[in-house]
Amino acid sequence: YIPQNRDTDEMQSLQGGDGFSWDLDTYTYRANIKLERKLDEIDDRGVTANRQNWLVEGAKLTYEAIWADVFNRALGTAPILADDGMYLIDSSRPNPRAGASTWSNLESSSAITETSLFTAALAARQTTSANGVLMPLSIKKIIIPPAQERNMWILLKSTNKVNSANNDANWANEAFSMDDVIVYDWLTSSYIFYMLDDPKSESNELIHGDRVKPNVITYPGANPD
Repeated sequence: YIPQNRDTDEMQSLQGGDGFSWDLDTYTYRANIKLERKLDEIDDRGVTANRQNWLVEGAKLTYEAIWADVFNRALGTAPILADDGMYLIDSSRPNPRAGASTWSNLESSSAITETSLFTAALAARQTTSANGVLMPLSIKKIIIPPAQERNMWILLKSTNKVNSANNDANWANEAFSMDDVIVYDWLTSSYIFYMLDDPKSESNELIHGDRVKPNVITYPGANPD
């Protein structure tokens, strides 16, 4: 661990670390002197610090873009495939049990309406196991793109049916609230997603593996000699 260097601090290489010698080789000493002198001459310390922060922030944004890509290409777009060989959202998924019928986690294409939310909620409650046994689930979170936030807000805040002159009550107003909605800024597709049961359950997890983890290293540059 190397502490952040302040203008009034000694150079980091001159701070002895636990278990390390205070001795410096000539190359390391002269490289640091050159770096410190140049930063003083061009008053570039703030720029350097900002660029270091940008590198770290860039790694975070890269992760977010990768995670979002899974959902933006969830419906019928290779190469995002689940373990069963189907797309993340698909209408004909094979059951683990051989000979069992297929199942679907794809809802019909529709605008965000009271009817579409009820249809999705009903489908969750009619979920069956691979053996055909009823296994009711419930919608805990609804994930939407930013472009649909206003439409969802109007639907869930309206006590009566939206775009209707009738005084019929709006089912969605009682069934869900905006606390149940996640507006995901990185969702650029027109899809909305329903998360069933506990959002923290392993059943709702996607596993991310790093082939090469992002890291930041100090480039020593050319030999000061």
